[in-house]
Amino acid sequence: MPKTGAPRTYGINATPQRASVDRGLARRGIPYLVGTVGATIVVIAPAAHLDETFLGLAEDPGLQAGLSETFSTHREATDALREAKWGLEAAQAKGGGVVVYGRSRSPLLPRTVAEGQALVQWTLGSLFAYDDAHGTELVTTLATWFYHNRSVKQTAEFLGIHRQTLAYRLGRIEQITGRMLGDLADQTELFLAIKSYRLVGRPSG
Repeated sequence: MPKTGAPRTYGINATPQRASVDRGLARRGIPYLVGTVGATIVVIAPAAHLDETFLGLAEDPGLQAGLSETFSTHREATDALREAKWGLEAAQAKGGGVVVYGRSRSPLLPRTVAEGQALVQWTLGSLFAYDDAHGTELVTTLATWFYHNRSVKQTAEFLGIHRQTLAYRLGRIEQITGRMLGDLADQTELFLAIKSYRLVGRPSG
């Protein structure tokens, strides 16, 4: 149950313009902070206004948004941003609406930031360790490969490397992770780990 007096972070997709969000909150006399992180509009506002206000603060019927748990310290604010982004990702995965952190039942995402971090460490931990030890960019290479829909040509061009170099890197990724990029189950696990990494970052420790 959220603490009504505590703030909550809202991550909103870039479809509704920031001005629309500003107007919606100001019109209701709600104290808030708003900014952008990449393509995401980030709002910090009291949790007490969640139910009666948030769903109507943007006029765009295609609103996609994620809500964090409440927080009370600067350190928790960082976690809250991750939680809001997590909820936003879940909202996008289901085609729209508002998702509160931890309540998503999307089969494509772990339910919480902690689960996401565990997935990242379990699946990509060996790649991070290899990159750290050798100054390579295998995690970036894998993420770029997925981003370009597994196209060798587009990935190599984006990274500015030869296709043979990319093929070597992908082979090293298979060797280090113990997962085959041509195997659908392994590929899916790696994709979900990269997706989680994009949201929660690399686990510390």
